[in-house]
Amino acid sequence: MATSNKYSKKEVDIIYSTLSGISESELYLYQSLLNRMYPIIRDEEVESVKEICCDHLLVNFKNIGHRFIWCNLDQEIINIPDEWTEKTEAQVAYEFRHMIKYWMRRRVISQKMLSDITGYTTTSISRYINCERTPDLYILRKLADALNITVDKFYLNY
Repeated sequence: MATSNKYSKKEVDIIYSTLSGISESELYLYQSLLNRMYPIIRDEEVESVKEICCDHLLVNFKNIGHRFIWCNLDQEIINIPDEWTEKTEAQVAYEFRHMIKYWMRRRVISQKMLSDITGYTTTSISRYINCERTPDLYILRKLADALNITVDKFYLNY
């Protein structure tokens, strides 16, 4: 697979034939992933891709059964367990940390601004973002309201 920012029509046709039913937004995210991670991740190793929310792509590999989430905004890979029930507390905290930072960037809100909006100290906000504390449901709701999202947007649904 070429690593340029623009794929040729032939390359796009190969991706469409390999991954049937892929949408344009999924194709964009997939191209971004391959551009960033090639040759570590090669097209022929990927079984399927699915967009799970803005800028996030669930990638399943052939044979090995491994899967991960590609975040285009952060240009990073998030390894995930096979089942939600297999997530550790640390993985859930990391996912929350990733998503609150993601939504803060999307909404162009700093920790200070989030602190001012919610009434929590910048130290408290920092502790949530750095996985030093876990917010309770009431705090999650206030953070979600401040970012103009629903609470479920703090966690990746796959």
